[in-house]
Amino acid sequence: MDFGHFSEDGKEFIIENVETPSPWINYLQNGKYFALISNNGGGFSYLKSPLYGRITRYRINDVPPDRPGKYIYIKDLDTGEYWSLT
Repeated sequence: MDFGHFSEDGKEFIIENVETPSPWINYLQNGKYFALISNNGGGFSYLKSPLYGRITRYRINDVPPDRPGKYIYIKDLDTGEYWSLT
């Protein structure tokens, strides 16, 4: 199943099919602040310690769930393409 492709410069993977078999996670950190964000906007973040500095929900040893939550998608009715902020 094809979910997308790499950009021409190879620096990013462009997801074209949002129905991935499981969340595709991006890890962001600067040494103090950490965030894990899925392609659908699920995830969590914390400051210094995931146990004591959590900013959003955190589930130990678990993939960040994409549900429950609130998500907004815009669908082009002519082409069938979806768009989201994430």
